Amino acid sequence: MLMKGKRLLLISSLLAFSLDSSAQYCPPNFLFGCGFGDRIHHFIVNGDGSSVISTTNGACGTGNYEDFTGANVTFSTGGTYVATINSGTDYDHAQVFIDFDNDQVFQMTETVGGIDSLAQQPATSTFNITIPSGATLGGHRMRVVLNGDFQYPNISPCPDNTYGGGEVHDYTAIIQQGCDTPTNLAANPISFNGATLTWTAVTGAQGYRYNTTTSSTPPTTGTYTTNTTGAVTGLMSGTAYYGWVKTICPSDSSAWVNVQFTTTACPAPTGINATAITATSAMIGWTAVTGAQGYQYNATTSSTPPTGGTYTPNNSGPMTGLTALTGYYAWVRTVCGTADTSAWASNQFTTTSSVSSVGYNNFSFEVYPNPVKNTLTVAALGNRTGDATVQVTDFTGKLVKTITLDASEMNIDMSSVAPGVYFIRYADAEHRQTLKVIKE
Repeated sequence: MLMKGKRLLLISSLLAFSLDSSAQYCPPNFLFGCGFGDRIHHFIVNGDGSSVISTTNGACGTGNYEDFTGANVTFSTGGTYVATINSGTDYDHAQVFIDFDNDQVFQMTETVGGIDSLAQQPATSTFNITIPSGATLGGHRMRVVLNGDFQYPNISPCPDNTYGGGEVHDYTAIIQQGCDTPTNLAANPISFNGATLTWTAVTGAQGYRYNTTTSSTPPTTGTYTTNTTGAVTGLMSGTAYYGWVKTICPSDSSAWVNVQFTTTACPAPTGINATAITATSAMIGWTAVTGAQGYQYNATTSSTPPTGGTYTPNNSGPMTGLTALTGYYAWVRTVCGTADTSAWASNQFTTTSSVSSVGYNNFSFEVYPNPVKNTLTVAALGNRTGDATVQVTDFTGKLVKTITLDASEMNIDMSSVAPGVYFIRYADAEHRQTLKVIKE
């Protein structure tokens, strides 16, 4: 009897120790528990390497609790992992906690993810488990709480009798040092079509990837570099961007971090001027803009900027078809990219007279307009002596037209004459004059 009594005492002591050990973490106290289908039917999360937790038995544990701490998954600090879950009924909610300080008390601040209105089996729902970058390394208890009453992120890790249906699972999470994110990310300098991203080196990094987006959603890839700077080009002027960088480590990569910046405006040209001004044409020039794809230029008689212009990759361009003795605005704007232009900049100039003339001793011979398109007017003004003739010859001296000038002013039809340089020769009993005309 004595031996039997000692045996019973030893068994009772072991049982008491086992209960005390499991009771160090708060047990759930649901009113109904799994009674109406509110249970963790399916929970899977893949960690680093080949580590995985996979529970798909669909059964409800004693006391609406399952101790799966023998199953573990490895997470890295700063990492995000996708978990899959469903319930035996609909409209349930779930929240995950990790006891990072191993004080056997789950704090609300130790939540690492959750989901509302998860799917009823056989359908599944996914959500993210995110490990803080400064999480304590080593093994920790991880708790998954499912219930139909409270929503994420306000589900208690220790459900009491204010919770109707639900179930709790405990697992083990092993936290290892993750791939740290870059710090001190900045964008400087910034131009109208690019920027240089800079960051502080991460110890142990193999390299980095960087990119830019106009969205706050991280990119899926980026340009690789082993430096702590990266130049991004081809951006739109005056546009808000996110500059992204992540660390590449030997076995994984960090999360993306970003900095926001705005490109400068597309710069308008300066130094606009008009040279080689004639009655009908001018050469418009300007100072080149560094990094510009090209320019658009125009000439108008209005101070209102034009809607478009002639494109050129150069910093000058000809304007023709102007009107003599007329004030013009020379307009130029920078083309910084596709559908990306600067404001118009301008300067004023005035075309010259279209009359070419020569004369002496109270006599002059004039022709206009010059250049000419259709009708050329010739005029002999002053002391003309006798009948006069006017000949039109081409550049080689070939006679093209002859008229008798029996009035002080007459017209010559030049519409059928080929474009080029021509000489207009005047002759009377006393005078001989020659003027050059351009036929457009």
